Amino acid sequence: MTIEEAKEEIRLAILEEDTFKHLDTVREMSVWLNRMVSGKDQEDWVRNVRPDETDREKEHRIRVYKPVTKSCINPVRSFYRKIYRVDGIRSVIGEEEEEAVREAIDNFHGGESLFEYIKKRQPIMEFSDPNGYLVVGVDVERDAVAVRGMSVFPIEVPSSEIVRKQEVNGLTQWIIRAQVLSREEDREVKVFTLYGPGIVLVYEEMEEGQVPEEGQEIDFVDGENSETYIVTAVENNLVTEFPGIRWGAYLHESGEYCVSAIDPASDTLDELVYKKAIYDVAFDNHVRPHRYEYDDPCDYESEKGSCQGRGYLNPYEVKNREHKHICPECKGTGSKKRTESNVTKLVMPDYDAAGEIFPLEKLYHYEMPDLDTVREIKGEIEDLKRSIPVSIFSAQAENTPVVSKTATENLIEADQINNRVFPVAQQASRIWVKVVRITGMYMNREVEPSHSFPENLKLESLSQLIARLASAKDAGATQEAIFAFQCEITEKTHAGNMASVENMKAFERHRPWRSLPEGMIEAIRRERGPEDYDRKLLENFDTVKTEILEERPNFYEIDFAQQKRLIRAKLDQLEIIRATDSEPQQPFTDELEEGEEGESRTNPEAGPPTRGGSPQGGEVPQPAAGVSTGGAEGGQ
Repeated sequence: MTIEEAKEEIRLAILEEDTFKHLDTVREMSVWLNRMVSGKDQEDWVRNVRPDETDREKEHRIRVYKPVTKSCINPVRSFYRKIYRVDGIRSVIGEEEEEAVREAIDNFHGGESLFEYIKKRQPIMEFSDPNGYLVVGVDVERDAVAVRGMSVFPIEVPSSEIVRKQEVNGLTQWIIRAQVLSREEDREVKVFTLYGPGIVLVYEEMEEGQVPEEGQEIDFVDGENSETYIVTAVENNLVTEFPGIRWGAYLHESGEYCVSAIDPASDTLDELVYKKAIYDVAFDNHVRPHRYEYDDPCDYESEKGSCQGRGYLNPYEVKNREHKHICPECKGTGSKKRTESNVTKLVMPDYDAAGEIFPLEKLYHYEMPDLDTVREIKGEIEDLKRSIPVSIFSAQAENTPVVSKTATENLIEADQINNRVFPVAQQASRIWVKVVRITGMYMNREVEPSHSFPENLKLESLSQLIARLASAKDAGATQEAIFAFQCEITEKTHAGNMASVENMKAFERHRPWRSLPEGMIEAIRRERGPEDYDRKLLENFDTVKTEILEERPNFYEIDFAQQKRLIRAKLDQLEIIRATDSEPQQPFTDELEEGEEGESRTNPEAGPPTRGGSPQGGEVPQPAAGVSTGGAEGGQ
């Protein structure tokens, strides 16, 4: 794109001609999303739910309405925040790490890296403004001789400020941003900025007496309202593509703009605002206890007039009623006695004082609120709140106890949530790659960055993982597949202690027949003789693992062949101990037979001492050659 082509595009933007196709749709979506996500500025919808109400009734509705959409969306957004903490995220700048590019990426914004910046901003923009852009800006430090340094930084362009853009095959070529900026003395000026490949062009409305600076020029835009602009052009021909990327990960079915992550629940959220507004007014007006009392009319009189139960002083009529004419005694209630806000005074008409027949203070009653209707509306609101994650994920994204769902249901939910959020992870990778590539272009470095997330993000809760494990067992999965779920559960329960997880993985590599289903393993075990090594190891696997880990907590760091020798040595040791323990024990006596003590303590061929006493008769099994009975060390 040349400077003259860029100027022509900005002139069309200033004249409000040839705006992009879905401008109004995108802007309306941005306003709607920001209101739903933040819970603010929802008054327009609340007023419109009952258009026949009077202005006073509408203002009352606004006053008592309490937004609830933010509290519904935040739990959903928490699933998206988890994607940046998963294991297996890979990022590479190039075959040869470029130090200058790496330094710029590690200090991208506020002293934080590019990935940390994406981690904070993408979940916000994905929900509130998916059609906004992240543009990579560059700041060059120069002195009188040469360039001293260069840094890159983010420029966030909201969709509400984009007036024109061009896309080819779904890729943005350039965008024009329109802003109204405040200047000194509360003056506002219009600013149009074009971001394109190798160029940033700025048109700032010229004020009276303003003088262009070095590198600037004046351009007169002739139209219905002719205006003069100061033009600033920054060129960097090293950048051969648009230096920005859209935040959104979900394309509209037209493919021409993005929709938010909460788009599937848009109708539900609208209905939630409607129902909640009705509920708040119903609760405020009808649920709180209310008492009605009869009272004598106010009889205040002064030189300015009398009240006579009207609440204002005669001779002023109601249509001329002003604050200064309100009765100072009853404060406009018309009643002799003032009372609390939840009590309404009903003024009795004038009567003959001599004919007092009943004390008026006993004439009162309580209003009976329609609680059933309010409860019904409350139930509808709770149903709507629960349906929001269902609409978005096609699953109940809650930490529901595993006992309330079948294993299959939990398995389906986990897959649905993973599939739904994975496009956002892919878009995060695209953003990272784009920013790194543009940074390299700014610095005249050829880089080929790559970034990826694992396809299974493993966002499931502990209860969901347990359900998946149960589902795998019910389906007759192999022990290897079952172990994969067990590892995920261990990672959840041993967060911060990854040595336990690595030890678990290391031991499972030695489990006999782990690639077979449990039923086949049992059949093979029964066919093997009692002395078969694999059978003995399988039957004693947990005991072997426990005892070795007590001696070798860093088992996973040992070479595989050495691990195998340690396991065999420990199994042989356990077999020796069992065989020795199974021998008949000598009854306890105070005297020993002649030679017994010496033989058992001095004869090196007598074998190791046994638990509970010396062996009686028979030959004590000896350890295999080269294997010590003193622990796993002997197998080294």
